Amino acid sequence: MAEDWTVELGTLDGRITFCEPRYVDGDVASIRATIDIGDLHASCRVSVYDSRELVAWLRALGEEWRGWDGPRSWASALDDLQLTAHHDRIGHVFLQATFDGYLPHRRDRPGWSLSGAVLVEPGQLPVIATTLGHLLEQT
Repeated sequence: MAEDWTVELGTLDGRITFCEPRYVDGDVASIRATIDIGDLHASCRVSVYDSRELVAWLRALGEEWRGWDGPRSWASALDDLQLTAHHDRIGHVFLQATFDGYLPHRRDRPGWSLSGAVLVEPGQLPVIATTLGHLLEQT
């Protein structure tokens, strides 16, 4: 298993990082997602049972690097991570990450939410999709 890996999206001004996979029956079940923007640092474990969908979403964004209209979104199976991409049509992609969590003893309703956006160069997206796909599929 490829247990020690990190994939980063963004720039020095802000980045989203995926790392620390946890496996169930040889498949990646969750990863740690972290967002760093200025003095903000937030990290949580998110479900990725649907990791192929995340990779396909990133790959599709990379294929449309010249731009698209409106937001493009992906959400994890448990909605603990939502990613929304916006293209400004002049060569920048803004990727907003929203983490949602539950109170420890109240799984019936959300307990907290955090959202932040980072700048991603469109040329990064195909490389990130390929790298993340390879790492998530290794067992």
